[in-house]
Amino acid sequence: MSRHPLSSPSAGKAPPNLANDPLHMERAWATQGMTMIVVVLFTLLLLAGILAATLQLSLSSRQNTSDQAATLTAQYAAESNISVVRGRFRDYQNLLSTNWTDAGGNTITNLQMPTGTLPTAVDNDAKAFCGQSGVLNPWIATNEFATPRESGDADVFPLAVQCVATAAPTADSYSVMADAVKPVAYTQLPVSERPAVGATRADLQNWWLANLNNVTLGSVKYDIRPLRVVKLTERRYRFYLGASNVAVKGSAGGGTRYLAASRTNNGDWWFEITVPNPFDNVLFINQWLSDDGGFYNDVIDGDFFTNQKIRMLFNVNKAVFKGKVRSVGCTTFPLASTPVGTDCAKSDGPGFYGGVNTLVKASSGAVAGGIDQINASLKTGLVNQGTKFTATGLKDVSFTETYQPLPVNSTDQLADATQSGLVLNSGEAGVELVAGDNNGAPLNNYDGDSSKWIEPSPTYQYIRINKTTRSGYDEKWIEVDKALYDTWPLSQKATYNIGTKTYYKIHPEDKEVSREFRFGSDKLLYRKQGDSWLPTGQTFNGVIYSTNDTTVSGPLRKDMSLTADVSKMPPALASFAKINVTSNQKITLDTDLTMSNTPCDNSGSQQGCPKTGNSEPTNALVLFTPNRDIVMSKLTQGEATYHAAIMASKGSFNVENYSTRRVQGSRHVIGSVVEDRYGLNGVAGLSNGNVTFSSGYGDDFSFDNRLRKDILPSSPIVQIWGGTDALNTQKRLGNLTWKQASAKDY
Repeated sequence: MSRHPLSSPSAGKAPPNLANDPLHMERAWATQGMTMIVVVLFTLLLLAGILAATLQLSLSSRQNTSDQAATLTAQYAAESNISVVRGRFRDYQNLLSTNWTDAGGNTITNLQMPTGTLPTAVDNDAKAFCGQSGVLNPWIATNEFATPRESGDADVFPLAVQCVATAAPTADSYSVMADAVKPVAYTQLPVSERPAVGATRADLQNWWLANLNNVTLGSVKYDIRPLRVVKLTERRYRFYLGASNVAVKGSAGGGTRYLAASRTNNGDWWFEITVPNPFDNVLFINQWLSDDGGFYNDVIDGDFFTNQKIRMLFNVNKAVFKGKVRSVGCTTFPLASTPVGTDCAKSDGPGFYGGVNTLVKASSGAVAGGIDQINASLKTGLVNQGTKFTATGLKDVSFTETYQPLPVNSTDQLADATQSGLVLNSGEAGVELVAGDNNGAPLNNYDGDSSKWIEPSPTYQYIRINKTTRSGYDEKWIEVDKALYDTWPLSQKATYNIGTKTYYKIHPEDKEVSREFRFGSDKLLYRKQGDSWLPTGQTFNGVIYSTNDTTVSGPLRKDMSLTADVSKMPPALASFAKINVTSNQKITLDTDLTMSNTPCDNSGSQQGCPKTGNSEPTNALVLFTPNRDIVMSKLTQGEATYHAAIMASKGSFNVENYSTRRVQGSRHVIGSVVEDRYGLNGVAGLSNGNVTFSSGYGDDFSFDNRLRKDILPSSPIVQIWGGTDALNTQKRLGNLTWKQASAKDY
């Protein structure tokens, strides 16, 4: 771009000489005079500003230079003490956080109740925290948690209740800290500030009282108090605390300055005492070994958790996580003989596998910086390989989580089934679930606008307990692999062509029914005797238990559909049914298992979603084995679909003949999958950046957000009360607003 001068002399003519022009000289002196006046006025304004600033320091009378210097020094001393307050508040906040990392980058758990803590003990601690120990029921409803509070605290708990602290705290108020903060947590403090080694519960209660309430440390005063407890669910308590009074002073040369602070809207802190529920995740993997493969182009539509390290199949990937991503990094698990709640070993620190066997660790600088920098460094490493994350909170992608054990027995489920459920007898090996009409026929009409089946009146939940013996063959067809087709009776099989490709179909076996039950929305259980239904006198609690290998099935598909269209999959569960099928051995799935009122996926993508209020589904299904696998059999169809919470705590959710069966699309789960090892479901190869499936299924798992509301009967969880915290939110104890104060405020 060319530039032009603002002015230039005329061509061929010299500019006039103004140096000796009297008129010009007079105008120049006038300009200089005006300039001097402006300078004087500006100087006066500057002096006035300095004077005003001096008055701001409350100099009510004339002070000499040394007085002014003393006051300024006192002000500086007072402001310096603000950092003392912030440091103290940060220390207590750190103690009441989930975990931290030591100098080697190892994750150390802060919050965990002692082994064997009962729900009543936690409830008593909560009442004490809000000063209501002697009150039977201090809980009052709150609608604050019916909607998200902020992006880092968005889970919804419409039935939350709270207890607000009104009285001055006592040592008893800090029972939850004495019980939940592990001794190792206090090693974050200087030795002189820690509780005594071997401190009793009473000692710890008094330590917290002395360190939080009406504290004076030199020129610093503060008072941190319990604010309230919110019971989000029966197994999830949130404790809030914040500063009620904060003041500092500074003195120098006879001058004293005071500053006082008040909490901002986010000037509190909360921590939770909760029983971690693996079903809070769409996918939970306990052990993740190299033999079990890894992610490549998987879409994880919900939260993901692993007790070991995340594995990517290759060092480039297209994985998408639509929720929180959390890993612990365990290298050795606790022995069965160790107490429940024992942590795992994490000998190689936080990291992930960028290819199945390529360990990527945080940089040394990140390790030195602590948890936040470690997590940020490793997240960046995954992003650089192609991984996408939709969650943006500070702790939404974490490689430094606390170990969560899975249940290793089904004692509770057996007890519940014995009390008011169903227990399979010897020779019984199948559970068939059908939402049906008065005659037991599956539902037939699907309302696509509301994503649910139309239930006739009456509709019942049928439970058929089957033997292993065959009673005949079903009239419907299902598609199978040629290998199974070749073994089937000639009269019960056929082929068909689509284009030039040949497909194989069979009539599947019907099993002999040993016992048949049904119940309606009142949960009153009836047993079929001949052509009659006789009351058992039992209100069914939903739990079905087997000590042997068990097959679970629902209705066969309509029209031999091979798509993911749920309107072709009559439901196994009626809209009012909540069922838990637990086997102490293997569970085999032969069919889809869908619900009459289809649950919304994590993103609410179906018609009629989100379903809230009276429209929210109340049906629920959990499949649990503590010892073996949950296996999709060779009879499952293309785009197999499950509306369920699935747990194999010592096995996996896998696919029979995954490496040799035909390609069958994806296995679709709306719910949760919890497994000891990542279940093998198909075979895929990478060539020139493209993934090709050669057998089995891909995975399409989406979280059912209702699972966070404890809707499952006899849910299999380990009763360990751990902790979570507010780090993912804007809340901090040190969020304070400071102002100039006087001696009466100190």
